[in-house]
Amino acid sequence: SCFMMGHGAEFVKFCNNRRQFPAGMSDLVHSFIKLFLAMTILCGELPAASECPELRTGQTLPARVSSGGGRACFDVTVENGEQTQLSVEQSEDLALTAVTGATRMVTDAFEFGKETLTILTPGRYRIEVSPADAPLHSPLPFLMLRRALPLQLAQKWREAEILGTASKRTGKLEDVSASLLLWKDVEDESAIARTYLQQGDAMLNASDFRAAQTAYEEALGKCRSLADPRCTAEAANTSGFAGFRLGDPEASSRLREAASLWRSLKLRSFEGRTLNNLGLMHWQSGDFEQALAVLDEARQIVRGHEAIVYAQVLNNLGLCYQSLAENEKAVAYFESALAVFTSKHRPAVRARLNLGRSYMLLGKLKRAEAVLRLAFEEAVRISDPAARADVLNNLGQVLLGLRQGDRAKAHLTEALALQRLVRSKRGEAVALHYLGIEASQRNDIEAARQWLAQAAQIRRESSLRDDASESLLALAGLEYDAHDPVAARDLAGQAIALIESLRGKLPSAALRATYYARKRRFFDLFTDIAMTSAATGDGTAGLLASEQAHGRSLLDQIIGGAITGPIPRELLDRRTHLRRQIDFISFRLADANPRLDQELENLRRRIKLLLSEYDQVDSEIQQAAHGSHLGRPLASVAELQAALPADCALLEYYLGERQSYLWVVQASGTQSFRLPSRAVIERLALRTVNRFGAILERRRAPQAQHAFEADLRELSSILLGRLAGTHLPPRLVLVLDGVLNRIPIAALRPSWAHEDLGLAFDLIQVPSAAYLLVAKPPRAVHAFPRSVLAVADPVFAADDPRFAVPPPVTRPSSLPRLPFTGELSILESLLPPGRIRILRGFDATPLDLRRDRLEDFAVLHFSTHTFIDDRVPELSRVALSLVDRAGRPADGYLHPYQFAEFQLNRSIVVLSSCETALGKEVLGEGLAGFANSLFSAGASQMVLTSTKVDAESSSAFFGEVYRRFFGAEANGMESSLRQARRVLARSTRWSDPYYWAPFMVVGCPSGRR
Repeated sequence: SCFMMGHGAEFVKFCNNRRQFPAGMSDLVHSFIKLFLAMTILCGELPAASECPELRTGQTLPARVSSGGGRACFDVTVENGEQTQLSVEQSEDLALTAVTGATRMVTDAFEFGKETLTILTPGRYRIEVSPADAPLHSPLPFLMLRRALPLQLAQKWREAEILGTASKRTGKLEDVSASLLLWKDVEDESAIARTYLQQGDAMLNASDFRAAQTAYEEALGKCRSLADPRCTAEAANTSGFAGFRLGDPEASSRLREAASLWRSLKLRSFEGRTLNNLGLMHWQSGDFEQALAVLDEARQIVRGHEAIVYAQVLNNLGLCYQSLAENEKAVAYFESALAVFTSKHRPAVRARLNLGRSYMLLGKLKRAEAVLRLAFEEAVRISDPAARADVLNNLGQVLLGLRQGDRAKAHLTEALALQRLVRSKRGEAVALHYLGIEASQRNDIEAARQWLAQAAQIRRESSLRDDASESLLALAGLEYDAHDPVAARDLAGQAIALIESLRGKLPSAALRATYYARKRRFFDLFTDIAMTSAATGDGTAGLLASEQAHGRSLLDQIIGGAITGPIPRELLDRRTHLRRQIDFISFRLADANPRLDQELENLRRRIKLLLSEYDQVDSEIQQAAHGSHLGRPLASVAELQAALPADCALLEYYLGERQSYLWVVQASGTQSFRLPSRAVIERLALRTVNRFGAILERRRAPQAQHAFEADLRELSSILLGRLAGTHLPPRLVLVLDGVLNRIPIAALRPSWAHEDLGLAFDLIQVPSAAYLLVAKPPRAVHAFPRSVLAVADPVFAADDPRFAVPPPVTRPSSLPRLPFTGELSILESLLPPGRIRILRGFDATPLDLRRDRLEDFAVLHFSTHTFIDDRVPELSRVALSLVDRAGRPADGYLHPYQFAEFQLNRSIVVLSSCETALGKEVLGEGLAGFANSLFSAGASQMVLTSTKVDAESSSAFFGEVYRRFFGAEANGMESSLRQARRVLARSTRWSDPYYWAPFMVVGCPSGRR
């Protein structure tokens, strides 16, 4: 009733001055006002837009602005000698208009907070309140207050309102600065604070980030003193953003403060924008784990509500994946962002710039240049000097890659001047770094040192650890080429220490793997330096250096620990929802018409986005469920020698950019050998693999067979020829690298050997030497309740003859049936019925597989088709039955992430199918695919294939394997494979290595513990 009786003015005055209430009381009063307004709206007591109640001096009236642009209005009479002021507290941007006759006065000085309209002239006025810009999403209740002012003060207020309205619309710095002086003259602290915000915005638009930050900090101090959370949130957010652009590490505290305030104010879209800025800040500092987590939260908040902000978040997620060397995922994010932006949106130029950079990092330099040229034109059109500077930086890098040094230098020099003009330390350091690279390409070593040293200093001072590591590496390379190994080792060590400090900031083992692959140059140089400057000739220092790049992510998965804590329900639900989407789209992708390139590309882009979101959710589950223990690299050769079984020697390969290496470690000592560069070995290895698989051509054409044998001899000589004088024990533990994971290494035959490597030695492959320190060997078969779970001969289509009543066939299967299951007959003859379970035909489904306790089986055997996706390894899949007994399509594919969810107890998993060892090549990690998933599920060994295999010979091969493994000799799996190879190699039908060499054991050597 106090509102209706004219006492509301005093009430609202106390409400607005929150310092006059005890702690918490002002929130209670504001809640009461909101409750009153809500009740009056529901009861229909507020005036309709067509009715204009009389507003008298000293009175406060409630009203509302409706959605769809509806206005509220009041009638005001100003008597002679009276000056009056109308004010409204706006949570969204409102404009006040006074109409009398043909005269209209408008005030729209601020986007939030108190808006005033002062009337100096007597008369009868209609006061209208309307949305200042966009229509409202829902009705907005507010209170309108009228008060009297003395003439001189009223005149000052009106001048401030007029200039404030004009400056808000023009956004010009001179207008805002003049407006600020007028607000200071009327001593309105709230208006002063909000005008400082506008001043910061004007300076930000002029790319004067330092001045913008100063203005925002002025606003922040005043907003805090006013105890105005909305104003404080705005100031903290914008100050944090300006600090982010300046490379100020303290900016993150401002952004966190703003996000917390937005959340308390329940302004979720604003919270999403601030989290977007905070995510960028974490990305800039190299804290990729926090960046992805914060941006994922922002994405969830703004998705479906703020299209442009959502596109900005997608762009920033793309930046994170770009930094982690997941450039195909990054491209998908940038393209998705550009699908939302139009040329009128300023962020579009950034998304296009980032897209061009991803193409550059993928090696598509011409395409990158075209995209970046378009981005430059857009940056010029919208007068964005900061964007122009960044585009020029990237164009300079592309031109360096295209060996156009003069043009690159011109672009980078222009970029450097612009970056300094806009005061971007990060951008300045980028320009300096690549000017140093350009100088080094011209052999101007002194200039290169100066440029790179400046870049490294700025990057370190700005806490840009990832960027600083790149400049330090380039400096190390200069010193190494200048034959100063001491300085080179020190600089390379500093660079690797920086990326090791970022290691724990990467949210998943998979992303750590790709990040380390992007940093492979670091380990190449570090290993070269160690091998050059080692005091001893055995190369142990080089081995320890190379181990820092081998198998690190898999070590993390193995020692990460079991789940020890509860998993939040919301995360589990999100993961389930994402899996369903991934499964659905991957099923569509498998079924898509291969001739429709655009359809395939769209599906791939969608699934890349879903997979990156799935990675983030999985990372959050891991963090919630258990600690993030990380594996360490090998510390000494002595601990490796202690872990090696007595009958084993370790052969570790490292393929370097300048030089490759082989180390042989035995209990008696260590040897090292130099090999050709990675490029030389890759060319020969890929040619050998291609000819190895072309068995029909080799059978028909003797010259093709001779070429294959010549390549195999040359590759054998390079990889094994230096071991002629080395005594090797019967078991070899192999640490392969890069393309070597693709070759059938069992088929190599060095000149000093009497037979192929896989016939003479038991072979087992491990991801790194350090793996031997933490991995556990397979448990003995008798320690398991059951021996074998076999999945074989699935049903792929409704035209399969196993249907009793053939259903209608809509389309024949593209997968041939695999009826060769002779190894199962051998297993059934060797094992008691209760020790073996076979899922075949319609029972070979993921559902039937999950019904069994997989940890009860010593061996899991899969004999079916496998599809390997080298670009997106998560889309690789093993095909089980794809139709049910009624002929209806069923999702019978098993993806790597589903294998990772198996609960195994140091079991052996056999994937008798084509190329099951393959996947996306990740330098230092081998081939990401099924192997890592099964290791993380608890497998101790896997039997995989490195090339395509013949179904019938595979069945024969595994029949021989299981005779030895489950027979009286009870050999280990690696020994059983060697003996099976010997049987097939000596046969008439299967003697070609195509039939027996692709099979390999990956994991821990048998019987070590």
